[in-house]
Amino acid sequence: MNKIQMMDVEYLRADRTIETIQLSNNGFAKMVFVFNYEGVHYRIFEDIADAYKVASGETDIKVFAEFTKESELDNFLEKELQI
Repeated sequence: MNKIQMMDVEYLRADRTIETIQLSNNGFAKMVFVFNYEGVHYRIFEDIADAYKVASGETDIKVFAEFTKESELDNFLEKELQI
């Protein structure tokens, strides 16, 4: 199981954030960036620039994964994402 550590949260608006998360497992680590849109849509990016592009309205950006429930996001980060 991955260990999740919140490194930073940037509030773009009161209902939109970009979270910087470090995942670690067995001595390996990976940074991911989660764009949280109003608490109802979560998109994971491997590049923070892509998260900012989506936040500013660009649509042709590669999303690593996306979820509509925070519990699904947490499950993916803890158990499914391979580091």
